Amino acid sequence: QNYIWQTLFTWDVWLKRNDTAEGTIIVDMEGFRFSKLTFATIQMFSRTSAIIQRHFPEREHIVIVINAPAWWGRIYDLFSPLFSEKQRRKLRVCVGQKWSAETLLEFIDAKHLPTKYGGFSGPLGSAPADVLKQRYALEGAIGST
Repeated sequence: QNYIWQTLFTWDVWLKRNDTAEGTIIVDMEGFRFSKLTFATIQMFSRTSAIIQRHFPEREHIVIVINAPAWWGRIYDLFSPLFSEKQRRKLRVCVGQKWSAETLLEFIDAKHLPTKYGGFSGPLGSAPADVLKQRYALEGAIGST
């Protein structure tokens, strides 16, 4: 649900429903353990993938999975049939920090990357879109009580 909310925020609010805009999605798997790969997690990935393919089919410029565990490639092989061919071409999975940093800088200018990922834009969550997203989330939480 969080990923879908963030996607809706990005397209509806931040990009003002610009139908030509594409986004770069970064998934940081640092600390992800095999024990976290439960049926519920797999089901969540599957459902999220189906929703994104149905409602946001051309929104991703690229999806970069960073700091993936070494075993992730074998898991991806099992689930890659859930993605369209076009989505598979737009996916990069990087094992380890060095490969992750190199790939991020290949697709994203360092001035737009948080310092955590080798960039110069400040701490994670401080970008203008993140600040606005946090404000919307807080206002929504206050409004729903």
